[in-house]
Amino acid sequence: MMKSFGTGLSGLQTNQLFIELIGNNLANVNTVGYRADRASFTDIFSQTVRNGSAPTGSVGGINSMQVGGGTSVGSIAKIFSQGNLQNTGRTFDLGISGDGFFRLSDGAQTYYSRAGAFGLDANETLVDLSTGLNVLGVSGSPITIDSDEVIPGQATENLELAGNLPGKVTGPTTEIAEATSPFTTGTGASLAGVDPAPLGFDGDIQFEIDGTTFTVTLNSADNLTATVANLNSAANTAGIGGTPFVETGGGITVASPTLGTDSSITVTDIDAGAAAALGFTSGDNAEGTEDPADDTTELNSLLTSNGLYEAGDVIEYTGVDADGTEITGSYTVAGATDTLGQLIDAINTDFPGSTIALDADGNLVMTSDTKGDVALSLSINDQDGDGFGGESTWPGFEVTTEGLGPDTVTTSIEIFDENGQGHTVTLDFERSDTNVWSLSASIPAEDGSVLSGTVTDITFADDGTFQSVGGDGTIQFQFNDIGGPQTLTLDFGTSGTFDGLTQFGDSETAFVKSQDGFPPGELVSVFVDADGTVQGAFSNGRVSEIDQISTATFSNPGGLERAGNNLFTRSANSGEPNSGIPGEGGRGVIRSGVLEVSNVDTSQEFVNLIIAQRGFQVNSRVITTTDTILQELIGIVR
Repeated sequence: MMKSFGTGLSGLQTNQLFIELIGNNLANVNTVGYRADRASFTDIFSQTVRNGSAPTGSVGGINSMQVGGGTSVGSIAKIFSQGNLQNTGRTFDLGISGDGFFRLSDGAQTYYSRAGAFGLDANETLVDLSTGLNVLGVSGSPITIDSDEVIPGQATENLELAGNLPGKVTGPTTEIAEATSPFTTGTGASLAGVDPAPLGFDGDIQFEIDGTTFTVTLNSADNLTATVANLNSAANTAGIGGTPFVETGGGITVASPTLGTDSSITVTDIDAGAAAALGFTSGDNAEGTEDPADDTTELNSLLTSNGLYEAGDVIEYTGVDADGTEITGSYTVAGATDTLGQLIDAINTDFPGSTIALDADGNLVMTSDTKGDVALSLSINDQDGDGFGGESTWPGFEVTTEGLGPDTVTTSIEIFDENGQGHTVTLDFERSDTNVWSLSASIPAEDGSVLSGTVTDITFADDGTFQSVGGDGTIQFQFNDIGGPQTLTLDFGTSGTFDGLTQFGDSETAFVKSQDGFPPGELVSVFVDADGTVQGAFSNGRVSEIDQISTATFSNPGGLERAGNNLFTRSANSGEPNSGIPGEGGRGVIRSGVLEVSNVDTSQEFVNLIIAQRGFQVNSRVITTTDTILQELIGIVR
């Protein structure tokens, strides 16, 4: 009878322990990195009432009879399921996604934890904020971050080029300036009478000379000389200057005072027989001729001549030569037979960088002797007040073909010397042939000097792919205050591909894609990678590894022993720690800016609490029932 008290008591004690375990789980529902506990009960056998027996030939076997002695806690297991990762935004709030523990140390003992609320102490050592324990790196040493760390600069050695050079060829071209009107020579219209003296006729005759019409009354009493005078008087009255009518071999010739195609003569009878009396036929007409001038054309034969040149006349010319030099010169006429070619020869002598010549149409053409961007100009004029009669209407000049330099593309990049000092390098690409370019590099004079700045024969295929480069494709500088020269290797791309510099179309986008130098930099921020690497971001844009946080796994993490403050220590049954880089060897990866919350399942714990309460209640009933039976037994004695 007394045994049932012990059985009920064991149930009370076991369920009380269960309630304490549940209470601890619920108390740590908000504890960072906490791992819930789970209890398992076992029964207690203390007495065998009858042993079992095996069957025989005549009777069957019987089972043994045993009375249990109650219950006890067989084990308390830790649940290592993944807890949720909650964002915090702090760089050194770290959570592990997967298996493993952070390694912490006080210098004497190593602890393990899932709680990654870390920060820097006064010595800039990464520590657990709750305990001050040092966070260990993969080297096994505490992690220290020097906020004053500076990384030195690195000299540029390689430049990688990309972008496009234009495939369309636009230069170089030769600049050409042409006269706005051609030089021409020609004859005037003329008609010659075929009969002798026009005596013995009275009547009117009409002439049209160069578009001007006038009428002449012939008098039979006039002789040949008087008739010519009469004709010229009528012409002069109509506005035609000079003496268009002259005596020729006993007859009369009429000639236009102008030359060229604007010159014309027409004879028309007003009174029948008037034209015949002068040796003409009514309706007779004549026109002048006009042809391009050439080098042998006399100045006085030019249709633009307004007065005959004679010895001593001066023709002036000014302009700009191909090299930009302003030219002023003059030509002094030697005589009435001077030619246009002599004037042109004089101009050519004073413009050594250009060639001035007449084309087949009589146009005076000024051509730069070199290709490139120039500003040719020419102006010809008669000198004022030279006291002579020569004068012409000289044409103006205008540029008909702009001179362009070779196709060029310019880009620049900042590079760094061995002291980390920056220098601007300008790269000028210049087309030397259809698919061939050269490159010239320059730096500001105050930075140093260029020792070797030209790369030639940068060649492309017709499809625009880079092919090859002449020489070793390097340029070299000597920077001030630097001991030796600095050589840069240029990478134009892979031959036959479009992965570097290209040439097609008309776009100009060539640029330096990358260079491997950088200036000194100060630490400005840190961050933690998934593999635990603590990276430093520096003011020069570089990122450098500072240290690496390690984690550890165990073959039996349930064998770890709690040490308080979210810490665990290894035990004889946990196995040795497998320490190393997060993300390798079964170790989970690290997430920065998060904390792993408790993995306690609140709903499950409340259900367990009800179960534990019921277990406690029923075992207390066993005790009270046994007590009642004992009271009844005592009453029998009375």
